[in-house]
Amino acid sequence: MSEANLYNADLRNAILSNANLVKNTSSDH
Repeated sequence: MSEANLYNADLRNAILSNANLVKNTSSDH
């Protein structure tokens, strides 16, 4: 795996976890 692929995977994971956080907090209220 190249560094660019690792970076993209990290970025996607961050976006996905961030989206999950937003979804969880919005459903709490």
